[in-house]
Amino acid sequence: MLIYFIVFSICIVFLIVAQSSFKKGNKFIGVFASLLVIIILSLLAGMRTINIGDDTKGYVQIVYDMASQQNGYANFIKSLVVNSNIEFLYATINYIVCYFKFPINVLYFIFELIPLIFIYKACYDNKDENGNYILYFICFMFLFFNKSLNMCRQTISIAILIYAYKYALNRKFFKYSFFGLIAMGFHITAIIFIPTYFLSKIISNSKREIKRVFIVIILLLMTLKYQDILNFIVLNLKMIDTKYLYYSSSSLGIGNVPLLEFVFVILFGLMSICLYFKQKNTISTKEKMYIYFLIITPIIYSLGIIGNFAFRFSYYFYYYIIFVIPLFKNSIRNNESKKIMNLIIIMCLFIYSYLYYGYIGYDHTTPYQSIITQQLDR
Repeated sequence: MLIYFIVFSICIVFLIVAQSSFKKGNKFIGVFASLLVIIILSLLAGMRTINIGDDTKGYVQIVYDMASQQNGYANFIKSLVVNSNIEFLYATINYIVCYFKFPINVLYFIFELIPLIFIYKACYDNKDENGNYILYFICFMFLFFNKSLNMCRQTISIAILIYAYKYALNRKFFKYSFFGLIAMGFHITAIIFIPTYFLSKIISNSKREIKRVFIVIILLLMTLKYQDILNFIVLNLKMIDTKYLYYSSSSLGIGNVPLLEFVFVILFGLMSICLYFKQKNTISTKEKMYIYFLIITPIIYSLGIIGNFAFRFSYYFYYYIIFVIPLFKNSIRNNESKKIMNLIIIMCLFIYSYLYYGYIGYDHTTPYQSIITQQLDR
């Protein structure tokens, strides 16, 4: 994990420069420092070997090889998108990279660059009244950067929907749908943007807690009937490909989910309930929705106990934790105490990241291996 933490530390310095520059009205320096953060992280992803991340070996290399062997875009789309059900935009970027005969590491770089741009913009859009936003991105780095080296396609979809959620809150359905369709071009599960829009509409308009509780009860019931619902969507409605029936297949029970993450999700779900009732009169509608997403995350995450990798559906809500964690320090009025709280939060994120990705080794992104050191070894 050392290389990751070194890079994260460098990025934090540039994040501080960017935030400070934006506050002072120096937009050029702010944008330049922001780009450095995104490019540095993308280079770290782009220079990795195929051994970093399960999905890198699972489908990234396979799709890239198929794109390299195709003769013509139309034939490629037919063979990969129509016959193999690989999402259209994901396949298209593969084809473009292979058309110019770029190595696969360029693909790694691009598939990290895309979500980082959307996440960074979402963090900036959610800056507080003092113009602070870097803690959001720091939360993303420690909690989800390594995960993005594994689940490449879904990370892009999640990042796009997180950025576009502002349109859902402002009732701009067509703009939100536009980005939702783009997200589906990378991972079909992004179709969840449709129920998310109407869920947000119901919850944000409601002034009575009973509606929120009622929706939680419905989600609990849907969890119990999850396999039947997914089978109906796939087999009867044919809204998504049959390959996603894998998510409803028999699982290993509690052993089918990353246990540390499951505990973390449950813990923050409970803490979010306390946070909501403590600050519901002072926080914005947007922040209430983020908290609500964290409250329902444990319910959806528990689907992983029922079906293989079904907990990944919860990630479309879980990733909003990057906006919720900083809210826990809002009850502190003293600025010096807030700075100390920021350091405590970063230290806790550091410990969790080390345990999750380094010590336990979830997502298989450690130890980091670079194509540069690999070539030197030869």
